[in-house]
Amino acid sequence: MAGEAGRVIAVVEPEAVRAAAVRALGVTAQAFWRIDVPPLSAVEFSGRAGRWNLRPERPLGDAR
Repeated sequence: MAGEAGRVIAVVEPEAVRAAAVRALGVTAQAFWRIDVPPLSAVEFSGRAGRWNLRPERPLGDAR
C-alpha cells in the first residue's frame, strides 16, 4: 500500500508492531526486545516523505 493516501487499520501480533516500530524509527535490531506493546492497544504510525512518527499505547476506544 506504499504511496497510497489514507488510513489503514491492521490487527496484528505485538511482534509485528515491534518490528514495524524498529523499521519506522530506524533503530538497531536490538531495540526490538525493548519495545513493549500492551494487549488491546493501538499504535499509530504516521508519516510523510519517508519520515515516520509513532504514537504508542493508545487504549482501544480512546477517542483522541
